[in-house]
Amino acid sequence: MPEMDGYEMTAAIRQREGTAKHTVIIAMTAHALQGDRDKCLEAGMDDYLSKPLKVEDLQRALERWRPAPISDGDGQRLTTAPDPTFPPVDLERLREVTGQDEQEMRELVDLYLQQTAADIAEPQAAISAGSTRDVERLAHGCAGASMNCGMVGIAPLFQELEHAAREDRLTDGAQWCAAIAEAFERIKGFLHASQLPV
Repeated sequence: MPEMDGYEMTAAIRQREGTAKHTVIIAMTAHALQGDRDKCLEAGMDDYLSKPLKVEDLQRALERWRPAPISDGDGQRLTTAPDPTFPPVDLERLREVTGQDEQEMRELVDLYLQQTAADIAEPQAAISAGSTRDVERLAHGCAGASMNCGMVGIAPLFQELEHAAREDRLTDGAQWCAAIAEAFERIKGFLHASQLPV
């Protein structure tokens, strides 16, 4: 773009949206380095595709971010997340990260599950303590780790929680954490069915 790059555009969109909405932004770049992915996510983008673009990769990304409502007990919409009928783990991404090495993939999955099981309790404690800065930091770390490992069924929830903390709108914190815990259980069930460690 002649006036601004994608990072600047994303910042402008996020600033204009405020707390009213969250538009899904998928980066498309000529770079495929891990640092580029992290930079896109830190800039406020939701996902990342590198060129040369494959149609099937684009289709997976669009399916991943097709909105499905998550509601609290009163039916109030809290956020949007990937379609619950879509697999919660991008196995192709997981294999890509581990270089198709079966043992390395098992070790990464085991580490991810252990770490995330410990991590998901921390945002709830931070919410209870009223520490939005800690919630934002914790959610950001969990979102990045989840996206990097292909855990697409939970990453957007962490990202939405991060955005909510940044904008100081955590009144529905318990529902956020319940949705994250539910998504984590779904991931574990999927990995178990795929005969990966849980």
